[in-house]
Amino acid sequence: VEENAIYKIHDAMPVPDDERIKEFIRLGASYCNSHGITTVGSDDFLSIVKDPKRILNIFEQLSYQEKLTVRVNEQCEFENINQFAEFLDDGYTMDVGNDFFRIGPLKLITDGSLGARTASMILPYHDDPSTKGGMTMEDEDIEMFVRLANKFNMPTICHAIGDDAVERVLAVFKDNVLEGNPLHHGLVHCQIMRQSQIDQVIRQKLSCYIQSQFIDYDASIYKERVGNVLARTSYPFKTLY
Repeated sequence: VEENAIYKIHDAMPVPDDERIKEFIRLGASYCNSHGITTVGSDDFLSIVKDPKRILNIFEQLSYQEKLTVRVNEQCEFENINQFAEFLDDGYTMDVGNDFFRIGPLKLITDGSLGARTASMILPYHDDPSTKGGMTMEDEDIEMFVRLANKFNMPTICHAIGDDAVERVLAVFKDNVLEGNPLHHGLVHCQIMRQSQIDQVIRQKLSCYIQSQFIDYDASIYKERVGNVLARTSYPFKTLY
């Protein structure tokens, strides 16, 4: 099961009640504490149920009751633009919250993963010429989300792994990110990139949300997936900083 098809499975799963979800959060927080972690960036709105308001209310209850043992910076994901608009109408945007639960950036998932060959590539996969992966969002939807977020001073961070997904996101950012990037819009992963894309990230001062846990696995497959030429400019973490 790949990318958006996972929602069909989610729809068939039993929905936990609020107390069960709170227990999930407590277990996760306890695990973080055991490793000395006191602050996390988390993406929870659509991870268990499809109602962001429900997850939002649970986190707010735990934080105001002082039952959170880690500080949570919530990356906000939505099923559609209307759901996001309702969230903004309710008064939420970046940094709304308290010391233990705070609204973070809008998060968009624009393509898949390198391992599953669902990351959206400009050219076919080097080890499977039958596919280029694919986008999970239309270009106009990405731009609509970014423009609405801008109006409420909320940064957008985009999961974009394949160079095609990166290209499409950067095209939106080119026209919608103010000089100096004061809102801290950015890319999540920064994995498969071309030199021109690296140059734009640096030029626009885009934020880079790098997830180092993927490096160990991807190091064993990325050259066969994308070929030696594109591999030379991929995972450019030192260059981007």
